Amino acid sequence: MTLADAPDLADAVLPLLAGSWPAYMLDGIPGHGLDIAALLLATPQYQVLLVEGDDLLAAGLSVPLRWDITRHELPEGWDDAVVRSAKLIAAGDEADTVCALSITMAPAAAGRGLSATMTAELKINAARAGAQALIVPARPMLKHSYPLIPMADYVGWRDASGRMFDPWLRVHLDAGAQLAGVAEASMTITGDVAAWSEWTGLALPGSGHHVIPGALAPLHVDVHSDTGVYVEPNVWMVHRIED
Repeated sequence: MTLADAPDLADAVLPLLAGSWPAYMLDGIPGHGLDIAALLLATPQYQVLLVEGDDLLAAGLSVPLRWDITRHELPEGWDDAVVRSAKLIAAGDEADTVCALSITMAPAAAGRGLSATMTAELKINAARAGAQALIVPARPMLKHSYPLIPMADYVGWRDASGRMFDPWLRVHLDAGAQLAGVAEASMTITGDVAAWSEWTGLALPGSGHHVIPGALAPLHVDVHSDTGVYVEPNVWMVHRIED
């Protein structure tokens, strides 16, 4: 179902996200400072929920935007997608594309193949809205274990059977998506050093590039300006929707 079908489930989404994502990705305010929660609540028909009994097992969050189907005109990444969507909604323009922002699974959903189910349901929901494509700035599942490897190199890795190394990217490819390139600066999160120390549980006493839990790339810390900047790369996956 969508959040439009069950608006009372809105309060269950944030705890689901908080239990699955690093704190800096929720508290650090990506999206150039936009109120992401307000944007999602303004578009409840694009928020896909998987419910079992009274439990929220998964949430697939997405936003509407416009895109001309060329790689050149893809959003620069996650941040740019939400900015474009907010502008489209404010202008009252019609969308022709849906951008998935995240798929989050509850622990009870693990090992049941439901990530593929949620990907398929997001595509079905996008088609229902009349979209020509579902685009995804995908966050590779295992990249956090290799934060020093450039994303462009990582997507070239293959497993022993010759398949793409990352299982989350394989889910999209198996669902018929095309890999449309790397968004090197997909999401930028900034904060002071104390905030980053709290978010990561690490002491950050010196300037430099720090490997932090759950991150796909290092955090750059400058203690002199009291800033930490995390720039996350993602991988654009494009699911075309046939007429």
